Amino acid sequence: MIERIRGQLARRQKKKADEAIRKLCEASTVLGLGPVPGSVRVALRVRYQTALPTWAVLIPIVVAEWWLVGRLMRGGLHAHAPSWLLSDLAERNAMLTTRAGGLQFASGWIFIVTLGLVARVTMRFITYAFDLRAWTFLRVAEWVGGVRKCADIVRSGHDRSDHLRALSLSIPVMRVRGAWRARNTIGSSWRRRKAKEHAERVVMALRTAEAGLDVEPEEAARNLARMMLKISERYAQGKVGALLDPGDLPDPQSRHEALRLSFAVGLVTGLALIAKAMNLPNQIAVASTVIAAALVYRRAAMAGLGVLAFLHPLLFPDK
Repeated sequence: MIERIRGQLARRQKKKADEAIRKLCEASTVLGLGPVPGSVRVALRVRYQTALPTWAVLIPIVVAEWWLVGRLMRGGLHAHAPSWLLSDLAERNAMLTTRAGGLQFASGWIFIVTLGLVARVTMRFITYAFDLRAWTFLRVAEWVGGVRKCADIVRSGHDRSDHLRALSLSIPVMRVRGAWRARNTIGSSWRRRKAKEHAERVVMALRTAEAGLDVEPEEAARNLARMMLKISERYAQGKVGALLDPGDLPDPQSRHEALRLSFAVGLVTGLALIAKAMNLPNQIAVASTVIAAALVYRRAAMAGLGVLAFLHPLLFPDK
């Protein structure tokens, strides 16, 4: 019985892989991109045909982490929250316009962010440890989905407004930034820095091509699809430092340091005020501000810590 169910699920996943490859081949023909690279076909098969064991391992872990993080935060709330907050929550007087409602809303977001960070690190570790390749090649399926949407724009002719609206690069761009991590082919910090810099230039190239959709939709859609298909091929081959050719990449640009500094100061200050209002221990308050500064500055984390070192005596004068 179990073997029969397993066989049916395997056939179903194989059928999904065949369908995804078929649709990609049709899109490539419409866009004039030529045959689909073999590495992309293999990546799609791996993504679909190993999906079930991957999710079977990861889903229970995420559920357990949800329970654990939620329990720890509830325990911390009851242990360190001021009495007026606990009273308002007990009386269900926690409208968003009140102090209790605002703090409850903030704690909900802290829970979501914390769970996301913990789940991401755990899933990446388990993916590498148990070779769960469906998670690794999920990015290829998302880039391929973008190629298909570009083909819909070309197919639709003049009536393409709905297809233009449906094409969004938010997820594909995010996947480009994390490609070097997910592929797990880079060890040294020097190579990681170069891969990050390359990923930012690839993102800029995609965004530049996306802007062309409002000028020459058909030409821009073809160019965008060509780049996403090339990114899929290079990623599948493990070439995370050469996702696009040098001719496709724009020159490096500044990182808008003033905007980043303003956002970092506002975020760290907000977290400090929330920690003070909730009467949280000094260790939690400092840790949350360090994490916030690191997330904002990312590759330039040391600059973010410098900002935090300047702000810390002002935000925590009695610590």
